[in-house]
Amino acid sequence: MNKPGSKFISHTLFFLNCLLLFLVIFEDRLELPLLLRFSGRWHPLLLHFPVVLLTLYGLIIMWGPVRKTAEITAFADMLLTIGAATAIFSAFSGFFLSLEDSYDPASLKWHKFTGLITSWLAFLCHAFRHRLIPGSLTARLTGAALFLTTALAGHLGAVITHGEYFLMEPAGSGGDGKLLQPEEAVVFDDLVRPVFDRKCTGCHNPEKAKGGLDMTSVQGLKKGGKNGQLWDTAHAGTSHLIRRILLPAEAKKHMPPKGRPQLTTGEIALLSEWIKHGADFSVRAHALPPGHPLGQAAREFLQLPAQQEVYDFPEVSDRKIQALNTDYRAVRRVAANSPALSVSFYSRNSFKSRDLDELTDIGQQIVSLDLSKMPVTDQDVPKLARFKNLRKLVLNFTDISGRSIPHLIQLQALRTLSLSGTGIKPAELSQLRDLPGLQTLYAWNLPSSPQDKTVLNDLLPGVNVETGFRGDTIRIALNPPAIENENPVFTGSTRVRVRHPVPGAMLRYTLDGTIPDSTASPLFDDKLVLTANTLVKVRAFKPGWLPSQVSEKAFFRTTYLPDSIILLTPASGKYPAEGAASLADGIKSDLNLRSKKWLGYLDDDLVSLMHFKKSVTIQRIDVSYLLLIRSSIFPPASVEIWGGKEPGRLKKLGRSSLPLPEKTAPDGAENRMVHLSFAPEEIHFLKLIVRRFPKLPPWHPGAGKKPWVFVDEVFIN
Repeated sequence: MNKPGSKFISHTLFFLNCLLLFLVIFEDRLELPLLLRFSGRWHPLLLHFPVVLLTLYGLIIMWGPVRKTAEITAFADMLLTIGAATAIFSAFSGFFLSLEDSYDPASLKWHKFTGLITSWLAFLCHAFRHRLIPGSLTARLTGAALFLTTALAGHLGAVITHGEYFLMEPAGSGGDGKLLQPEEAVVFDDLVRPVFDRKCTGCHNPEKAKGGLDMTSVQGLKKGGKNGQLWDTAHAGTSHLIRRILLPAEAKKHMPPKGRPQLTTGEIALLSEWIKHGADFSVRAHALPPGHPLGQAAREFLQLPAQQEVYDFPEVSDRKIQALNTDYRAVRRVAANSPALSVSFYSRNSFKSRDLDELTDIGQQIVSLDLSKMPVTDQDVPKLARFKNLRKLVLNFTDISGRSIPHLIQLQALRTLSLSGTGIKPAELSQLRDLPGLQTLYAWNLPSSPQDKTVLNDLLPGVNVETGFRGDTIRIALNPPAIENENPVFTGSTRVRVRHPVPGAMLRYTLDGTIPDSTASPLFDDKLVLTANTLVKVRAFKPGWLPSQVSEKAFFRTTYLPDSIILLTPASGKYPAEGAASLADGIKSDLNLRSKKWLGYLDDDLVSLMHFKKSVTIQRIDVSYLLLIRSSIFPPASVEIWGGKEPGRLKKLGRSSLPLPEKTAPDGAENRMVHLSFAPEEIHFLKLIVRRFPKLPPWHPGAGKKPWVFVDEVFIN
């Protein structure tokens, strides 16, 4: 017989489950207060209780002794009561968390559905628990159902958080199990992407795109997140991605977040060199010269871990290491709990000679130092002699000459030395015979020939000398040009600003959407001025180099800005932007839903009235909208423009209808435009109507529900 307390618990669980079901059904109309939004962040903490308790209860009633004892009954009831209570509270917090925009609605659908079933099933088990005799057929079927739904709900939640293959990742994601060799590797596909998959995509995937960033695809990496692009190939060391990685682990913006697996020194070096090389998604490791920094990083990254060397010097505190880390200098341990340190510099413009002096206190612990492309001179090299335990020194493309070699000889522990692209003459390298432990020397692209490997090996017997490659046999692609204009919206006219880091690179452009070529496309100069909506495409060319990838940017001209704007239908409370002013504030939004620049409509069509104090003559309207199919953000069904001199006597100036997207429509976020042209009309008032499609198509995961329409800017010309 149920005790009064048990009845109260059952009734409470019934009420809460009914309330949750009601909220799920009408979630599109909900506006959560701040307190409930905060409670959603408790979901990761609460969910572990029902998963453990309900799973254990399900196992007990499936496989427990058939004979019902007071001890078993009391223990099972306790598990079920606490499990059912934490299940409903976990479901509530998860539901509140799901209303945030960091998660894809299509991916949440089944997790939300299984979580709701688990909570209801736990309630039903509690209400009829006196009939569930452990070991009976009814109990076994019920226990199996509870076990499976709990496990499935938990698994689907883990997929959203950690990615689709998180559970089986330790077993490998495919392949033939062979060790990848450097000559076979595509740098991005085989080296860089796996780093992102292991350390980044758990939080930055299509289902859980934190910061509006999806790192699972090339398109997502190129697009970046709400803070902009991940890297600038012209300034790799200060790229957003590298800066976040090099922040102290305790910093709020450090990536990966504290508590998650961190990038190793080798992984950081690989990503940095890949970005310096232009973030090329197709380059193969074997196409890079042996002494090239990216090729070197790739080869070292692919090597099997060597036995950790034992060092006889004391360890430096983590606090001192963190104090020496900056946006352009990385100080890291070479291995966990190792006293040995590696130091890398990333920004040529930020480097100062005193930066080496700042490392004096840890000079004994530095075993690897990378100064490639830094403005290091012969006057700086004596400072390197303080680092007596250096095993590896990289001075590629620095400003040193043969006068530095006597100081380098003082580094008696040196095993690997990279001098490629410096002013040292090959004949001067013979002095390095006085380095007893030197094993490998990278000496390509030195100022005089011959640079024959055989000649240099004769000068340095016992040393593996890498002399690089001939420039007429292998060509490297130029970095893409950088279009510097920050705001693509302009009135009147705007001058296009483009730069490229390689001296002598020819920049050619097109304005008609075609790909620039090296002969027919015009050369870019600072006199390129735009006076209309234009898609600018720029590409870099230089003899001896492969052409760069195309950089492009869309520019939007608006001739008239309304003196006042009102929204006749209010936007959703979730996506209000800055109100009516957002339609003509001259600011083009990015692809982030939470940028507070998008007006979102779900239950109504967008209807806006704009007023011009002085009459204006218009003949073209462009309306910018967002397309994100997986999040139920569809294009407008139609856009109408009405105009006139009095608000009550407007006439239709133009209308454009858009087709309902097919299942094959692009899955990623896209910023698109609707163009309306009509006969010139003098107006004081302009009315804009953006109509939604009535419901999502049958092929969409949310079939039958209402689609969103997102609009951010109207250009009036």
